[in-house]
Amino acid sequence: MASLSAIRVLVADSNQMECQLLVSALGQRPEFDVICCAADLDAMLQTVATFPAQISHQCRSPQD
Repeated sequence: MASLSAIRVLVADSNQMECQLLVSALGQRPEFDVICCAADLDAMLQTVATFPAQISHQCRSPQD
C-alpha cells in the first residue's frame, strides 16, 4: 500500500513483459505508487481518467 506522499506512476508499454518488469522495479520503492500497467491506449486513458497520474512512462515499439 502506498503512502499518502507516494508519487503516482502510470506505466504504458506495447511490450507487456517490459511493462511488468518496470512495474515490479518501481513497486519495490515505497515512494512510488504504480496505478496501472497498460499495454493499450484505451486502458491507459481509462486509468488516467479515474486515477490521475503524476508521472507517466509510455513506450511504443518502433513498428507501431
